[in-house]
Amino acid sequence: MDGRRRKVLFERDRYYLPDENVSCGRSEMEETCRSEPGRFSPNVVLRPVVQGAILPTLDYVAGPGEIAYWAQLRTVFERFGVPMPRVVPRPHVALVTRRCAKLIARHKTDVTDLLGSGGAPPIESAPELEAPSRGQVLVEASEQIMSKFERYVTEIAALDASLGKGAARLQSKIGYELGKLNEKARAAREERAAHVQGEIEELLAHLLPHGKPQERMLNIFPYLMESGWTLMSRLLQTVDTDRTGYQIVTT
Repeated sequence: MDGRRRKVLFERDRYYLPDENVSCGRSEMEETCRSEPGRFSPNVVLRPVVQGAILPTLDYVAGPGEIAYWAQLRTVFERFGVPMPRVVPRPHVALVTRRCAKLIARHKTDVTDLLGSGGAPPIESAPELEAPSRGQVLVEASEQIMSKFERYVTEIAALDASLGKGAARLQSKIGYELGKLNEKARAAREERAAHVQGEIEELLAHLLPHGKPQERMLNIFPYLMESGWTLMSRLLQTVDTDRTGYQIVTT
């Protein structure tokens, strides 16, 4: 009506549009349905029934939310005499590209762990992410070197004052160079840690885009462009439709 969709309710043998304060009798509404069917569309409950009447369906593959929704529709299908399709749970499949498979192997993690992480993947062995502890080891080692050299300076100065002055200058130079090395090491650790973190985020963006299952956010076409149409036959052969939980397919 007037280019906008309106809700139609039925009460006391009359149809009415609550948003427009318009009502009509059964015969008038039926005549409008016959003469102008394009003005009508089913609501969220009737749409599956209309779909089943126009395109009879044997099985309907649904996600968890859809299964709960379809479970409420059996009596509606029966009311209109339309066979209700069998509702089949959709398999949960994660496609892993060759690039992501290399990253997973490099960081010694597991796809199922990543998928169940909710955005914080457990990385069992990523030395680059141990930067703080490694940095502390280097600082302690530097302190030990300078402490031992302090003893050396003391001992050599006791033998000869001029030699002690030379040793003190060397001690200062060594401390300066160690400081420079530690700073470069800190920058290198941070750079490597950032690189690893970037790769982990890349994995998550692929397997859990925006923190949601891959199957709900990405379509098949990028994988087809990478692997070709043979991927479809591999999926048909690999995916077990009766299995629960994630199934991993490397493209």
